[in-house]
Amino acid sequence: MAAPGTLAASVSGGVVTLSWGAAAGNATTYVIEAGAASGLTNIGAVPTGNLDTTWSVPAPAGIYFVRVRAANAFGLSPTTNEV
Repeated sequence: MAAPGTLAASVSGGVVTLSWGAAAGNATTYVIEAGAASGLTNIGAVPTGNLDTTWSVPAPAGIYFVRVRAANAFGLSPTTNEV
């Protein structure tokens, strides 16, 4: 399974919206990974539960490092770029 396409992020009114390109292969969900520093997942790794390629969530002010992986029953894909 290939990594999802390029990740982009925008913030408006305290809501972060992420969007990325669909992963090639047999993905069943995407996993949003967030950390306090590059490469970390100490804030969380959240499955979206679907194959939508846009995700919005309220977020407190701060600096977050976020990337996305495709997932299925066999594991996780490589990550997208980090934003």
